[in-house]
Amino acid sequence: MKKRAISNTAIIIFLLAASLAFCYPYLRSGLGVPQDTRFHLDRILGMSNVWHSPVNFLTYAHRGNMVAPYYPWITLYPAFLLYKVFGSLTVAYKVYMFGLIFAGSLTSYYSFLAMNKNRGRATIFATLYTFASYHALNVFLRGAVGEVLCAVFLPVAFLGLYEVLRGNWRKWPLLTAGMTLILYSHLLSLAITAGLMLVLTVLALPGMQDWQKRLIAGVKATLLTLLLSVGFIVPFLQISRVQKVALPVAHLLERGTVPPSQLISDMLNNYWGTYGLGLVILVATVGSLIMWRQLAGWERALLGLSLLMIFVLTTLFPIAHFNHTLLNELQFIWRLNAFTSLFVLYIFCAHLPAIHFGWQFIVSGVVLLGVLASMHYTSYKTVRNSQMFFPAGQGLVYNDANAEHLTRTYPHSDYRPENALNPAYVTDFRPRMRGKVVKLQSHYTTDVATFTVRNHQRAGILRTSVYRYDSALVHVNGKAVPTYNVDGMTGVKIPRGKSVITIAYKYSGLTYLARAVSIITLLLTIAWPWWGKWLKRRLQGAAPVARHAAN
Repeated sequence: MKKRAISNTAIIIFLLAASLAFCYPYLRSGLGVPQDTRFHLDRILGMSNVWHSPVNFLTYAHRGNMVAPYYPWITLYPAFLLYKVFGSLTVAYKVYMFGLIFAGSLTSYYSFLAMNKNRGRATIFATLYTFASYHALNVFLRGAVGEVLCAVFLPVAFLGLYEVLRGNWRKWPLLTAGMTLILYSHLLSLAITAGLMLVLTVLALPGMQDWQKRLIAGVKATLLTLLLSVGFIVPFLQISRVQKVALPVAHLLERGTVPPSQLISDMLNNYWGTYGLGLVILVATVGSLIMWRQLAGWERALLGLSLLMIFVLTTLFPIAHFNHTLLNELQFIWRLNAFTSLFVLYIFCAHLPAIHFGWQFIVSGVVLLGVLASMHYTSYKTVRNSQMFFPAGQGLVYNDANAEHLTRTYPHSDYRPENALNPAYVTDFRPRMRGKVVKLQSHYTTDVATFTVRNHQRAGILRTSVYRYDSALVHVNGKAVPTYNVDGMTGVKIPRGKSVITIAYKYSGLTYLARAVSIITLLLTIAWPWWGKWLKRRLQGAAPVARHAAN
């Protein structure tokens, strides 16, 4: 027992060191802020009133973007708490991202260990998974926090699926935990995960033992996931039914493909710029193919699916034919690389020679970490110094002094009302009345946008500088008034003279009810080991009484 505790501690320390090595470029330089990073930094600042309002007027250049009902936020909330603790947006973001990287190394380690039972292999898998190129480019090149979060929970979700389909089906709550956390992180990744799980389930059906019990376990996992997620699903569906918004642009799928020669070349060079898989995945793929005869049937199916997803990245695959299908909702076909990395690394590491804790383990770990860190830093410098991704003079690097100001004044185009003025093309959002610019006083708090204007003409419609959503609560001089859609902005009819306009939002009662359902479900689920036993004893105690009464 003591030896196991020592080995567990040593592995955790090693994974902590690996996570620090991965994040080192963040810790020693300014924060690179491509579009996704700026968006998520604004989301972090917007958490200050997210529990009671879907709009924060101190973010997104005071445009009033309604993001919270459309983009899950509970897994991002710890970043806001870190911001309150440190008082620095960049420090909070960096600490939060480091926490995600370390958490991902732990979930990948324990998920692999649950399936393979070898600590050495599990440590190698977790290290390779941490430094996987697609994982790295999501952190440093794209700043795609939602997908970085999913990388933490994907190993848990697929461990849960493995238990339901092939292992101990009674461990189906693992599937619920993984899928629920993915749902609360990134909806598009949830859709891809669910689709791949459906494919794997169909492939597993022919040889499945106890298939009725396993399918029932899958249904249980699905139902519990829905109950835990209604806190987001219900308000999302409610507002989506009445409010159309501009979603991220769905690009032509062929834009994400490359010629096979370039795919291999970029993998050999570990180049992140084409959002590829990297050298580690290339080695793991070749190694897995070499070990084909050693693979179990389900591992061959997993490898075959991974090879198909790699093939789809090339210009050889006629991906253009899928531009008008659900596959187009991926936006970028290389999003599949997150799953290819997970599957290929598992298969490769599962068939490595067993490495047991000791000097061999320590030396192997240090050498592996040194090689991966060297490749990682080289790839990071290549893209960071690239004028393609971080052009000089574009303000794409934040420091502690300017980060919060630049974030709050960043106008984001997604999730604005459909057909509303797009800040990607329009820079003049000044209030207007009868086509002319109107001078007024504006004041913003987290919950309310206030405009004070003097109208020296007859009554008319004032187009304000904030977006119009159907659920807006607008008052003029303290009186509730209807609003008008003027270029997607909030239009308000004002009388002659001085008018004070206030615009605010609040959640519906159904939203709070849905949250309550999710919270109660979570508490009951956590407490199930205790109250489930109590309920079982009660039912067993009632059975003899019922039989005695029948006699």
